[in-house]
This record gives sequence, structure tokens and C-alpha cells, in this order.
Amino acid sequence: ESSLRRRIVAGTWLHDTDDILEDCCVKPYLIGDGAFPLERQLMKCYTNPQFDHQHLFNKALTSTRQKIEHAFGKYKGRWHIIVYNHIKDPTFISDVAIVCAALHNICERANCPFNDRWNVAPVEYVRVGPALPPHDPGNQPGSCDVRYALSQSL
Repeated sequence: ESSLRRRIVAGTWLHDTDDILEDCCVKPYLIGDGAFPLERQLMKCYTNPQFDHQHLFNKALTSTRQKIEHAFGKYKGRWHIIVYNHIKDPTFISDVAIVCAALHNICERANCPFNDRWNVAPVEYVRVGPALPPHDPGNQPGSCDVRYALSQSL
């Protein structure tokens, strides 16, 4: 577990940015896919959306995840350190990602071209341990309230 995740769970990361939506306190959160459990600090898509607000929420969350993945693709192309699997310390890899983001922003502001040949082949990720169920039962208490509040605010 990274120090960033510990700070998010403890409520000490961006603690002044809480928002009240639909009578629910929404704190900063991470975005995950179906392999992760829904938590107050980790949002994921509705598994079987039935209402318009759920479809909109899924579309917005998926779009955001795609933008983040695209940015990390550029980070990997420019700085191959982020690709290598030899980095096992979550705190260090978080620091590397932050530095790559800062350097990327400097390059973007300076109009440094990105060469598509820098892109690296997708890496196959291997899950360690049992797969988590891709449905909502058993999710962290209050997490569905946060997701509902976020979906209603779109």
C-alpha cells in the first residue's frame, strides 16, 4: 500500500477539498476498474447501470480513466523508468509518477513534440491473489452513497 493511499484513507490528503453532494461528504478518491472493491476513497463504474445517472457516471468515470491511461502511456514513452517492473516500492513508484507528470507538463508547455515511436508495447499485468468480485455486494459501507452522490451531480 502506498503512502498516498494511506493518506487518502486517513483523510489527510487534500483534506480541505471535501465537498457535500446529495447530503453526502465526498472526499478525494482514486478511480479503479471492476477488479477493485468500491470504497469511499476508490470509485468504480456501476456493474449493471439501470438509470440515466448511472450511465452518465460510468461514461464520465471511463473517460477520466482513459485520459489518465493516455497520460501514463506518454510518461512511459518519454521516461522508460516507469515501465520497468523492478520498482517494487509503492512510495518510490508514486514519486516517480509525480516527477514524470511534472516533466511531462514542462514538455507540453514548451511544445516539445512527442514521437509516437516512443510508445512502448502494452505490459501484461498479473494479479496476485484471488480476483475480487466485479459486483457491488460487500463493498465498503458508505461507498455506494458517495458514488450515488457523484452520479447525481453530473
